[in-house]
Amino acid sequence: MSNQNVEDYELSGLQDFIDDITPFFHGRPITYVDVGAYEGVVYSALTKSSIKLRDIHLVEPNPHTYRLLSQKLDEVSDRSVHLHNVAIGTSGVTVRMIDRNDMSHVILSTPADRSTGKSSPDTFEVNSISLDDFMLGNDIEHISLLKIDVEGHEMPVLEGASSALAAEAVDVIYVEAGIDPKSNQQTYYRNIEDYLAKFNYRMFRIYEQTNEWIVDSPILRRVNIAFMSASFARNNPYKLSREISAVRRENDALKKSLAQLEVGRDKLQLELDKLSEKVAAAEDLVAVQAENQSLKDELSQLKGDHQAVDLKLAEVTRRNEDLVAVQAENQSLKDELSQLKGDHQAVDLKLAEVTRRNEDLVAVQAENQSLKGELAQLKSDYQAASLKLAETTRHNQDLSVSLRGVEANYSDARLLVDQLEKQLDERHREISVLILEIDKERAQNGDLISSLALLERRLQKQKDLYKKSIDNLSQVEAKIASDTASYEEQLRAQIRRRKRLQERVDTQQTQIENQRKAHSAMEKKAAESQAAFEAISSSTVWRATSPIRKVASGIKRLLK
Repeated sequence: MSNQNVEDYELSGLQDFIDDITPFFHGRPITYVDVGAYEGVVYSALTKSSIKLRDIHLVEPNPHTYRLLSQKLDEVSDRSVHLHNVAIGTSGVTVRMIDRNDMSHVILSTPADRSTGKSSPDTFEVNSISLDDFMLGNDIEHISLLKIDVEGHEMPVLEGASSALAAEAVDVIYVEAGIDPKSNQQTYYRNIEDYLAKFNYRMFRIYEQTNEWIVDSPILRRVNIAFMSASFARNNPYKLSREISAVRRENDALKKSLAQLEVGRDKLQLELDKLSEKVAAAEDLVAVQAENQSLKDELSQLKGDHQAVDLKLAEVTRRNEDLVAVQAENQSLKDELSQLKGDHQAVDLKLAEVTRRNEDLVAVQAENQSLKGELAQLKSDYQAASLKLAETTRHNQDLSVSLRGVEANYSDARLLVDQLEKQLDERHREISVLILEIDKERAQNGDLISSLALLERRLQKQKDLYKKSIDNLSQVEAKIASDTASYEEQLRAQIRRRKRLQERVDTQQTQIENQRKAHSAMEKKAAESQAAFEAISSSTVWRATSPIRKVASGIKRLLK
């Protein structure tokens, strides 16, 4: 058996030992003391088991191995683990030990031996303390599991624990022992067994049975033996402990399963919540779809209305084009008025000359009086047209924004006419002033008649333009009145159509309600006939009522 195979076999035996003692310590925190901990192999295996470690003391006398063990446990950071760089044996002495790669063992243990022993680079000295003193110094009252692996130094360790053994303060001892009584590597197992028997410790089981693998012999070389105190064995019946451990393991498994079920329940609850949200979202979606359908219907209605509006808009566009033409014509009138202003300036110059030479003012005054009468008539006609236009505007208040724009343009035209009237009044006042001046200079003006005739012709032309503007306004008012009447007629037609449609819907609902009532009456009659038929069928005179049955059957057929 190779060295690697021996290590694998030992680990297998160690796991068997842990599995065997687990039922005795299941669910109870224990105190574990490892004498000869090396690199903490046994401690590591215990931490992976179901045994609960409450207080751990790892004793390793080799400084080099102690440092390795410390580095390994620094990664664990468990406050319940205590490391001790001492040797367990006899208190108050210093022992010399030798370091042989993977093991350390005591060479000399007395002052005389140290005085005659030879020094070696592989040797080192370390203080020794008995297990009883070690327990006292670390406030350890009871050891649940004591593991001893000190390479032949087992008897001094056990002898130093006599007080604890006598009080059976150690429950289980797991110790390495040799099979060959002549071997110096391990303590002979019978010496260990005999010593422990004095304190009522009995052998529990044997593990890690290793043969003489160095010389390839089948003879046993060493074993690891588990001892139990009598009180511990008495308080922990083997069968009952295993059964309790099995129940506890089953209980732990059930707890894990329960925890998993609770996790699954939480997941299911989450999924249920998600499904509820999806259902709510689906209900909202159905409501939204219904609302969308309603909106689609309204959209269809709006599309129809939009088409009607488009037709109206086309009509308004056409009217706007007419308005543009009117505006162009008004611009032409403005240009002519501007020309008249220029002409009036020339007339002013002429009149300045006429004032000096006019001799016939009486005829001019008569003519001016006639002009005043005509101008007053024009003002009266314009006021009537303005009143009519205002009345038309009040009737067209329900037209669209585009029609309001048209009215604004018409208002501009009216303002233009007002401006023209003001200009005419101003010119009339100027002419009046000129007439007064002509009265003074009438004797000096010989060409006054011809100048006044020219002025009369220009005034007549201006009157014609003003009349033409009034005619254009009348045409626009007529168009607006016609369009307003058409629009009102269309609205009245739509109202009549909706009213007829509502009457049809009401008629259909009334017919449906009447049909429902008739159907309910027929069902009631059928039920009464069926009940009568069943009563007749169950009577004792069934055979004597054949004609009645025929009548009932006929009634049923009629009802169907």
